Amino acid sequence: MNEFADAMGGAGDRTNRAGQAAPRIDASMGPLGGVPLVGLFYYRRVNAVAETFGKATGTLGGALTGSRDDLKVAAARYEQVEQANADAVRKAGR
Repeated sequence: MNEFADAMGGAGDRTNRAGQAAPRIDASMGPLGGVPLVGLFYYRRVNAVAETFGKATGTLGGALTGSRDDLKVAAARYEQVEQANADAVRKAGR
């Protein structure tokens, strides 16, 4: 269960990084970067899409990372219960 939780957390971290890496265009840097002047009229759209993608990946990454933490707690509790049951069985067998 811990391995699965770690895999979920890793996926959440990578998802967050992907959202942060979404390209955004700075209008003042467009002509210097080789973007034609006409294309600068669309930079707001590109930035809006990148912003939406960043928010969506943030939500998904947060859910995966939060689930990782929840699974870790559940796994720890499960191990404690299993240990308590094993101890009770040993005591009863004496």
